Amino acid sequence: MIKPKEKPCRGTTPETKGFGCGTKTFHRVYGLCKSKCYPDWLLNTEQGKLKMEKARLKATKPRRDLEKAEKERKERKLIGWLLQNTINACHTYIKHRDRGLSCISCGQPWSPDHQAGHFKKAQLFSTLKFNEFNIFSQCVGCNIYKDGNEQEYALRL
Repeated sequence: MIKPKEKPCRGTTPETKGFGCGTKTFHRVYGLCKSKCYPDWLLNTEQGKLKMEKARLKATKPRRDLEKAEKERKERKLIGWLLQNTINACHTYIKHRDRGLSCISCGQPWSPDHQAGHFKKAQLFSTLKFNEFNIFSQCVGCNIYKDGNEQEYALRL
């Protein structure tokens, strides 16, 4: 293994010119000894402080990117949570509004299992998703198993 040469401690770059203690060392950074002069240059000069700030920003960039992505994920999750709560509130309102009425599609007498069924599908017509004139009480059989039972639904509207 080749050993490095011992050289005197003195600044070799334009930023570190004038710094250095003159002692001979094997390990140098920008021509300054690692143990005393380089830390002194980093902490006490404008160029050193600027170098430290750049290194700090570079080291914290992945963390800042991760925090930003986490914040965006939480916001998306919040929007989904709010939308789901709105859907639940709308369907609860429809169930209470139509309490005691029979299924709009097949005429089955009201039961607590009835659901809020959309005439125009909520997945296809997002503008009608919460329109109370598009949602009526339906039995589980019509709403889920018969996919809304659209023909009978249309006749009884």
